[in-house]
Amino acid sequence: MPRPWPRTKGVVQATAKYFLFVDGDPGYLVHDPEDEAADEAAEQAMDKVYDDSTLIGVAGSAVLVGHLEDVVDLCLIVKAFRTAPPQRTAGWDQVNEVSIVSRSGRLTVPEMGEGGEVGAGAPMPNLAIAGKGRYRLRVYVRVDDSGEEQHLVAVFPGASGKRLKLKR
Repeated sequence: MPRPWPRTKGVVQATAKYFLFVDGDPGYLVHDPEDEAADEAAEQAMDKVYDDSTLIGVAGSAVLVGHLEDVVDLCLIVKAFRTAPPQRTAGWDQVNEVSIVSRSGRLTVPEMGEGGEVGAGAPMPNLAIAGKGRYRLRVYVRVDDSGEEQHLVAVFPGASGKRLKLKR
């Protein structure tokens, strides 16, 4: 996959294939794994993922990101920034931005465990680079000509609670 934003390097970043359940996995989580209410937040986010056709469900310290196509895996790039990156929407099918909270100072995407079937196929970094607090999570989604779905998740500190639909 061609790297999006090759000149805009995040403080931390990673690229991995994200493996989904074969039978209708709703998507992947970006969450605070150490939040005591993480499981409940993830469940609430799942309930909201298809509410307003942005494919993003938000509940406190968990964001569930859905997918556009019926895929079993997708290319996932995560980048954390100290400030909001430019809102480059050209070449993307959908771009949405939401708020997420890190109560422990961690935000990450679950990795696929040993013998697992679901999760990121490579280690994912801590995206809460400013520690505990409120962050903005901007999700870029596109499907290329070969049918591969690609996601870029940009995370940066931000207090706004607004949900923004930047492209669609």
